Amino acid sequence: LEMEQVETALNTVGMESSQPVNPQTIALPLKQEGFNQLRDRLKIFQKSWKGIIFVVFGLFIGFWLSLPQISRFYNWKGLNHYYKNQLALAEANYQRAIALNKDNVEAHYNLGNLYEDLQQFDKARNQYLIAVKGDLPSAYNNLARLLLKKKEYPQAVVLLQQGILLANDQDSPPE
Repeated sequence: LEMEQVETALNTVGMESSQPVNPQTIALPLKQEGFNQLRDRLKIFQKSWKGIIFVVFGLFIGFWLSLPQISRFYNWKGLNHYYKNQLALAEANYQRAIALNKDNVEAHYNLGNLYEDLQQFDKARNQYLIAVKGDLPSAYNNLARLLLKKKEYPQAVVLLQQGILLANDQDSPPE
């Protein structure tokens, strides 16, 4: 301990430095002083913790709101890999896009195309079905093509008709 701290502690307990000193008598005021400093620091933290939580919450919300954009980016990367015939990388990027935004119907559609190219028709069908639920007209066409291959003509015709109607509705100007 520094001499100044010892004298401060002795004065706190009402003793002079010339009197015999009991170490516990000195330690108690020093501990109290340490607790007071800690309490003061915690008060500062208590005032700022709301701000810290607000900032962290804001960052979390910002990240959460940007997930659809990040998903579109990975879908775009997947398309680039697909056109370069890097199918494993394309699949990984499509799956990452879907993981970030399960409602990204374009990524489901593109993954369906990839699976169809790999002749994994059941996987392609599942991806096209999801894209059809998202009202993507080209997904109706591709799903119908898979049904035609399986000779399921009536279902294919219905899908093609629905896809044509949807495409016309999407191309027409709003009323």
